Amino acid sequence: SSERATGPMPFVHDALHEFQNLIQACYTPTGRSIIGAGLIAIALYAAYSKIQRAKERQQLNRRREGRNRDIKNSEPIRQRLTPQQRYLQGLAGSRPKVLLASEVIFENGEDQKEFTLRQEARTTLIKMCKTSDVHIVFRQVEDEPSDEKIKERATSSLADARVIEAGFRPHRIVVCSTSQGKAHVARHLMPSLYMDVEPLPLKMVSQYIEDTVLVHASTKDTPEKVKASPMFSTFFSLPKRRVETKMAAEKPQAASAQAAGLRRRITGPTAAGAHAS
Repeated sequence: SSERATGPMPFVHDALHEFQNLIQACYTPTGRSIIGAGLIAIALYAAYSKIQRAKERQQLNRRREGRNRDIKNSEPIRQRLTPQQRYLQGLAGSRPKVLLASEVIFENGEDQKEFTLRQEARTTLIKMCKTSDVHIVFRQVEDEPSDEKIKERATSSLADARVIEAGFRPHRIVVCSTSQGKAHVARHLMPSLYMDVEPLPLKMVSQYIEDTVLVHASTKDTPEKVKASPMFSTFFSLPKRRVETKMAAEKPQAASAQAAGLRRRITGPTAAGAHAS
């Protein structure tokens, strides 16, 4: 009898007894009430979760529609901005991404032992770094110097010219070994503006990038869909244009009618007084 008292069977018997009591309690009025309340709580929670998910989807759709509407509204204005207004003055709204080939802004020798920033490009590059995300791609002409050395020397030259102080980030310097490599970098970054001295990489990406510019003294071999400029800073010297409002950009007739109505309201009383006199 002592073995039965200390063996595992009494615990199993007690567990079965408690389970039977629980089952019997479920058939009592109190047990049924508890079960019903639990089921109601589960149903309410499920309904609440479903409503919350529907609200979140509606909010997400509204945000997407708002972004699409803003993009649509800003597109006509962006198309009317000059390169200077968009890339140097920051009138495009968000910061545009710019990719520059090193030859566009640097006077580098064949051995690439030293990089000197072109004097005519310094001021323009500083303005650009304040309003745009600028990336610079180098084409390595030999196995030496290494990529790290090229980046180090370029960073030193940019620091001396106070370009890094203006906002340029050294980690945006990229080194590749071929002209096709520069095109691959451009396809990866997808900038709004890509400027290079070689026609080949520009031709390879001109259909994907909004502004591609060949910087060369002779522009007769400029590929199709590629703009041309004799110097880096010259491309940003186009005449300034007036930045129009969204209404004027999208609905010129409505904007002109609104302006005419405003003029009539302003000049109406004056004109009437002059007629009476």
